Amino acid sequence: LWKKRFHLSQPVLEQFMKELGNHSNWQYTENDTYYNVYRPEFTLVPNWDSRDHSFREFYTELFPDQNSSSLPYECKYYGTYLKCLYIASLDGGRYHIPYPDVSNVKDIDNMRFFYMMEDSDKMKVLKFLTHFSLFDWSSYSGIFFSYIPLFKNWKERDAFKQWLEENYSLFVQRFDKVKKSKLRSFSCDLFVLTKLSFYLCRRNRQRNACYPITISLLSS
Repeated sequence: LWKKRFHLSQPVLEQFMKELGNHSNWQYTENDTYYNVYRPEFTLVPNWDSRDHSFREFYTELFPDQNSSSLPYECKYYGTYLKCLYIASLDGGRYHIPYPDVSNVKDIDNMRFFYMMEDSDKMKVLKFLTHFSLFDWSSYSGIFFSYIPLFKNWKERDAFKQWLEENYSLFVQRFDKVKKSKLRSFSCDLFVLTKLSFYLCRRNRQRNACYPITISLLSS
């Protein structure tokens, strides 16, 4: 019973991710490693040898300083590797966020959009990094999530994808129109697709209250 009470009967990785939600249980060290005070066998360690300074996505262009990189963080248990978390460093290192997920529209390879989910481990990691940041990330997150859809859970994401499939012709029409309008000077179609997903999702939600989708910090 005591193991169940303290969640010790769960798989180790689940225990680790759950502990990331308890920010006060963690300490930050000078070598950029995080360790859990009450469960020191849990550590979050950056792999500096795998840092990629050539990392680029359309969302790296959303911020004034477009210098960006990616840095994998390794979740470890007694030094044993559990999972790698890929973190994007944006605005010259001032804002760090896990890679957004990418989904295809009707399983078409060149029709994709970025998104994140509120109940995901990635959002838990973002909140964890926000807690230890030296910068105020509220404005950064405001910018980021005005271009990246933030779904409440898998159910909402799947409902949105289903709506896209049922209204694919409308989606393509809007995509072509927005792309021709040169909404922003991004060369990557992922920007247009992701931003258009925002527009269609918000419009559909406003017109149809039965559509169970929730998007945070939308921007037209």
